[in-house]
Amino acid sequence: MNRYPSYACLCGCRMFKKRLNNKYKMVKKKILIILFIGLILVHCKKESNDVDYIEITNVSPISGLVDNQLTNFTIKGQYNLSSHSTGILMIGFNNGNDVKACFMISAQEKIINKGKGFFEFNVSALVKDWKTEGDFIVYINISPNPHESSWKPYISKTYTIISKSN
Repeated sequence: MNRYPSYACLCGCRMFKKRLNNKYKMVKKKILIILFIGLILVHCKKESNDVDYIEITNVSPISGLVDNQLTNFTIKGQYNLSSHSTGILMIGFNNGNDVKACFMISAQEKIINKGKGFFEFNVSALVKDWKTEGDFIVYINISPNPHESSWKPYISKTYTIISKSN
């Protein structure tokens, strides 16, 4: 009996090693792709927690509104404050003399802390149908706490209650 492997066996072993090496490279690539996708997902999730935002999820009523009539509105939503340790959640409507100006309702201000949360405002406001001039909106912002004499909101969001007529 021959103690040394035959030439055919050696070729087979080399082919086996080559196939094994190719499979290893393919698996390695797949693992790297999965890790890369995982890092992207973790980074995206982290970024969503690091961004200030406001989302208005419900406004009622939005139908049957009468121009210049005082109406009780309920506005619900959620927010995230990540850029500062505290802020003031404020609400207003563009129901004055200028379609671009919102009057804030100071009695409804809510002090919030850093992080995510939900809000609900129950406010009375005068309905303003701007017709062709623009939309009647509710405006919500998160502003510095406390306010300086001149300040800028960290973030704001609007919701159209009555759309501009054509």
